[in-house]
Amino acid sequence: SEEAEQWFARALETEEKLKAPPLEARTRFWLGRLLLSREAPGDRDRGRRHLDRSLQIASDLGMSVLAAEIRAVGAVGRAA
Repeated sequence: SEEAEQWFARALETEEKLKAPPLEARTRFWLGRLLLSREAPGDRDRGRRHLDRSLQIASDLGMSVLAAEIRAVGAVGRAA
């Protein structure tokens, strides 16, 4: 929903200001999933960008469980 997207956007702003990459990675993961599930113009591309950034952060920080979740969702999102 648009309301959920707005909450995720606010969370990302806060996490970036706090310099909290683990939280940013998790929020980008959930936002990416949300965008991939919708069919509004541009949502798929934006969702993939959030997943890609989330994966980069998770990999850099050794967040292997999150990285595996992102890869699973990303593979599904790209196959569609």
